[in-house]
Amino acid sequence: MVRIAAVGDIHLGEDCRGRLRPQFLALESHAVVLLLAGDLTNYGNAAQALVLADEVRGLPVPVVA
Repeated sequence: MVRIAAVGDIHLGEDCRGRLRPQFLALESHAVVLLLAGDLTNYGNAAQALVLADEVRGLPVPVVA
């Protein structure tokens, strides 16, 4: 069995920095991969993309978006 953690419509903005990271770091004991689906940022600009990248950088499981 493959355990996949999936989340969508997280709408990260610059004011969300660090908000999801603690939960993402805890995934290793629950899933072998994290799937991010749709509406990852509010407007898709570079600043929001950097927030998203920081949230998932170096996680203990692979991330597919």
